[in-house]
Amino acid sequence: MATGKKREEIDNKSLFQHNNLKHQRDIDEHKLKALKWNFVTPREEFVEQLREQMLTAGINKVLITNMFHSDFRYHLKAIESLSEDFNTADDNYLPLISNLDLILKWITLRFFDTNPSVLLKGLEYLQHIFNILVSQKYILHDTEASSFVPYLIKKLGDPKDIVRNTVRAILKQIAFVFPNSKIFQYIMEGIKSKNSRQRSECLEHLTSMVEDYGTSVFQPSVAVACKEIAKSIGDRDNSVRTAALNCFVAAFFIHGEALFNFVGH
Repeated sequence: MATGKKREEIDNKSLFQHNNLKHQRDIDEHKLKALKWNFVTPREEFVEQLREQMLTAGINKVLITNMFHSDFRYHLKAIESLSEDFNTADDNYLPLISNLDLILKWITLRFFDTNPSVLLKGLEYLQHIFNILVSQKYILHDTEASSFVPYLIKKLGDPKDIVRNTVRAILKQIAFVFPNSKIFQYIMEGIKSKNSRQRSECLEHLTSMVEDYGTSVFQPSVAVACKEIAKSIGDRDNSVRTAALNCFVAAFFIHGEALFNFVGH
């Protein structure tokens, strides 16, 4: 009976613990003591490493069981629990922020699922998270961004409008917690995708960034960035060509004819 009660207490405790283990996870990844979160599709060793890191971090065990269940319905339960946790969290959200890298990594795994409900609920949850991070004036760590942003950008190539629209909205939120110059570099990587929808969406997002923040986001320089973007004007896909031209129009409003000097045409 006592054992059952103890287990119940463990199961009912808050989802996350406030600790400093995120810093150690960061060090382990840099020293290659842990796998760097980088893959085309997630292999089992990445999934298992994340599960072990969550257990070590003291994340609620029932939540972990649901998160790593083979049935997508348990993933929906996990996202529901995560969303409900916002209502009971402290104003400083320190337990959530302490485990942010792990949460973002788990969400990237859901990007590879085929169930649309899990994906949409996961994206909705992300919007809540980034609202909180913005309100807390949090700055995303480079490792948090590198293990999440590239996978988010891949979803710009999703065939569903609602998915792409939500991803665009999240990218706009991220601009408040991560330098635009660094987001730009991830978007430029996204333009190299074989998925033409992703290429055009990335270029459209660049246009939006230029309209909102100017060409200061262009890295490593306006000239180099313009030459790279110009390559997409010759893309075989019409929507990609149009998106690339629109990006130049936005930049032209800032630089005028000097822009042509950057691309050498």
